[in-house]
Amino acid sequence: MFGFFIGTLCLIGLIKVVRSGRRQGFGFGPRRFYNRIFRKLDTSLNQEKEIVDAMAQLRQSVEALRDELRVSKGDLAVLLERDEVTEAELDALWERHESALAATKKAASQSFLRVHQTLDRVQRATLARMIARAGHRFGGPYRRASAH
Repeated sequence: MFGFFIGTLCLIGLIKVVRSGRRQGFGFGPRRFYNRIFRKLDTSLNQEKEIVDAMAQLRQSVEALRDELRVSKGDLAVLLERDEVTEAELDALWERHESALAATKKAASQSFLRVHQTLDRVQRATLARMIARAGHRFGGPYRRASAH
């Protein structure tokens, strides 16, 4: 009998979460981070979708760069084990890095432009202040650069 009561409460909670509409989820992960920013910027649903899409595009590009670096690490280890290595082999390795980095830079620029175009002037100013203050929240006396 007690299990039916708990199950009913869980079902009611699930229905409330689904009906909540704008900010769904349980508040964990990147969406929670976005929701806090969206709340401070007072964004519309269309703006939120555009920003989330821009950040997803950037995240995919960064993951591709990270994957390339993992592959390159293995390739570098193979080259290091060899008795002789040519400069052409190293140049090919660096070229792959530069290509992946260029793609990530392009994605970062595109994402920045999408976010910039999506927000109005007041929202951009608010976001700029948030970015300028970022990192100071969790600072402490032992996290500052020493003045030795």
